[in-house]
Amino acid sequence: MLRIKLERWKKKPKSYRKKSRKNITTAQNAMTDLIWKTEKRKIKDLKNHPKNPRQITKAQMEHVKTSIQNFNYVEMVAINLDNTILAGHMRTRAMKDLGRGKEEIEVRVPNRQLTEKEAEEYLIRSNKNTGEWDYDILCSHWEEEELLQYGFTDEDFGKFLNEEDIEEQDVSLPDSDAPLKQMTFTLSHEQAEAVERALKIAKALGDFVDTGNENSNGNALGRIAEMWISTHE
Repeated sequence: MLRIKLERWKKKPKSYRKKSRKNITTAQNAMTDLIWKTEKRKIKDLKNHPKNPRQITKAQMEHVKTSIQNFNYVEMVAINLDNTILAGHMRTRAMKDLGRGKEEIEVRVPNRQLTEKEAEEYLIRSNKNTGEWDYDILCSHWEEEELLQYGFTDEDFGKFLNEEDIEEQDVSLPDSDAPLKQMTFTLSHEQAEAVERALKIAKALGDFVDTGNENSNGNALGRIAEMWISTHE
């Protein structure tokens, strides 16, 4: 039976046989463990991956360029054996825009060509499998203007707010003689952003003591009102 199959395979066109060998080789290579090493490549020779899903605004690209100008090339780009970028598209683009295309940089290179599926997976994982910011630490150790200068946006600071606090909820409140009172406001998008920033700053000033209120946004708003009143009365 094996001999019959072999004879049939030999009768196939050479192009078919070459393709079959290539598929077998590719499958065998895919089973080899990946080992990465550092090599040098010219920036201009690095190619964008055609399925790179990452986007960047003009402002964000300017921040990348500023970082490279201030600290030079630090985090290495990862590429496939054919010089296709797997991680580091924006850094590569920024350096090309800065006129550094002819320079050689160190890159991470695998011991074998990643399969199409492996490359596509790494494109996602290298950008998605990361941690998150601790906004309490950020606000305690950096000024807001510094963080905005480093690339943060007002939208990023909005994440500092507790989502449970800013979601509209149906709350059963005590009668009018109770110490708590619920207030609802309608704001424009710009006004809402300003309020969120003000709440963040108020929270960063310290703990709320003896307010009788467990709602952090309510406490922050009360602190802002007290500060405003003390300044303008």
